[in-house]
Amino acid sequence: MARPALLVLALCLAGCVPTGGVQIGTGPQAFRIAAPSGYCLAEGAVARQRGSDFAAFTPCTPGGTATGVLSATVGAAGSAQPVDPQAMAAFFTSPPGRTARSRARDGRSVTVHQVLAADGAVLVRMTDRASPPAAIGPGESWRAVMAVDGRLVTLSASPARGTTLTPEAGRRLIGAFVTAMRRANTAS
Repeated sequence: MARPALLVLALCLAGCVPTGGVQIGTGPQAFRIAAPSGYCLAEGAVARQRGSDFAAFTPCTPGGTATGVLSATVGAAGSAQPVDPQAMAAFFTSPPGRTARSRARDGRSVTVHQVLAADGAVLVRMTDRASPPAAIGPGESWRAVMAVDGRLVTLSASPARGTTLTPEAGRRLIGAFVTAMRRANTAS
């Protein structure tokens, strides 16, 4: 996630906006950033930076069953390349791949626990020991990289401050996020 997005993510504490997500672009270029049920768009947590769109989601009901903080970065139309799970696994476990996933841009702060392919996405279970933004707790998180409607999409599921995500809960949450993004951008 880009550094300005971390500042926007800190705004997640300000409150939640009940919505089915956020639409970016119009007409044939329209795209929807959507989260699974139980998550609302975090107030003030939508940004456009360097040709990509970013949105963050927090649980709609504090203390409810939703315990993660979700974020999505969506590239411009035509930004997607075919996602090769083996090449992505090699990249994410390499020093440059860990650096790309590090909040501090220091690959030594990231441990990659697992990389797998599921539902047309590459999923990464990891721990970043760099200081998290205010809304995010320490511990394991999940990332997903996939192509949706010709756009490169990167999703993140992290524990909310004061919570943890077990590997199983994190895998279910990132899987639900992948599904929500695909459903929101499938032509009827």
